[in-house]
Amino acid sequence: MQISKLFAKDINRPINGVIKVAQDDTASIQQELSEYVVTNELQRHFADFFEAYDRALDVPTDKVGVWISGFFGSGKSHFLKMLSHLLSNREVGGVPAVKFFDGKVADPMVYSRMQRAAAVPTESILFNIDSKGGQWKGGAEAKTALLLTFARMFYEHLGFYGEDLKLARMEQFVESQGKTDEFRAAFARINGGDWLADRPNYLLFEDDVVEVMQEVLGMSREAAQHWFDGTETAAISPDRLTDEIAAYAARRAEECGGQFRLLFMVDEVGQFIGG
Repeated sequence: MQISKLFAKDINRPINGVIKVAQDDTASIQQELSEYVVTNELQRHFADFFEAYDRALDVPTDKVGVWISGFFGSGKSHFLKMLSHLLSNREVGGVPAVKFFDGKVADPMVYSRMQRAAAVPTESILFNIDSKGGQWKGGAEAKTALLLTFARMFYEHLGFYGEDLKLARMEQFVESQGKTDEFRAAFARINGGDWLADRPNYLLFEDDVVEVMQEVLGMSREAAQHWFDGTETAAISPDRLTDEIAAYAARRAEECGGQFRLLFMVDEVGQFIGG
């Protein structure tokens, strides 16, 4: 018998040497969930996390932050990604993420808490902050780089162009007026392009964007041009951002008929702050 035949899985299958939080294709996630090994040390970490998370479902708390620490290569990113999948409980290959951990966790109480947490409607914003906020880390906005990156990811989660917060807030206003589809259709008719594909280069389509804003939002040409030429920057206050996040969470909770959680799962924060 060949040694390779002794293993349950094909030893020649492709295996990611490094877990990347941004890698979210179904095949990779399914492999990560099915092959994740819960060691004795991880058992303790999962137990600690889900005990605190379970308690917060019953008793509201403002202690909402969790810091994952460990030496280089110890599996922090991998652990973070697993928590993101477990809490959002997306289906992967037709199987809810939490089901992949049935049998992996020795303590039935811990798995029960995992299941309870997974049953709460949850949206997870998982990202590497160094890659998503690098443009602000060394620039004039360095002091607010963390804030701007969180704002970018929140707006992108909503479907807006978070890399340019001025544009994202314009899209947010269009959405609040219930005119997103109308705006995109008008841009396609006037410009001939697709708004989602072309918006990173919206500065090149000044006349078309101004015309679309006039038609869809009922703005005068002067007002639309003023927005386009305005000196508004990426500045945003913490209060404004947290108010928007809280309002979104409250709206989603109402739609879900009860509890709802919006989670920011952020990788490489220590490295980002250090830079």
